[in-house]
Amino acid sequence: MKTLFQIIITLSFVIIAVSGCEKKHPFINTEEEIPNIKVSVHYVLDEKVIPDVHSGVYVFFEKEYEDFTYWDYAGEGIFSNGKEFITPNKSLKADNNGMAIFELNDEEIKKDFIIFVESNYTKINSLTYFDKYEKGVYLKAIFR
Repeated sequence: MKTLFQIIITLSFVIIAVSGCEKKHPFINTEEEIPNIKVSVHYVLDEKVIPDVHSGVYVFFEKEYEDFTYWDYAGEGIFSNGKEFITPNKSLKADNNGMAIFELNDEEIKKDFIIFVESNYTKINSLTYFDKYEKGVYLKAIFR
């Protein structure tokens, strides 16, 4: 049977340990992250994968593949049918690491979307549809 002194020491240790925990602990992320879409753009040259710097990365909300049928690509994420235009809701250029990161607001995470990538090096395009946002959306486009 523990003595009263041992019980008091044990309880004191537990209280000190628990009260020492802060919300901003450096290893625990207690704040919600901002929803985002991460796109990595690279090309292959001589069997090496290289960041496709300054590639255009575009996000179109509430669009599907069929919405781009019979439309011509005019560049800079813009599509035209001769009379009208489809323009991206968000656009970025890939950084020196080939990355483009889009932050989304509360309304945007409820919508389906298409990510359109235009390679700066190969001039090849990629169109990828997502029916909903899920935490950690990551698209890796590698052009050959």
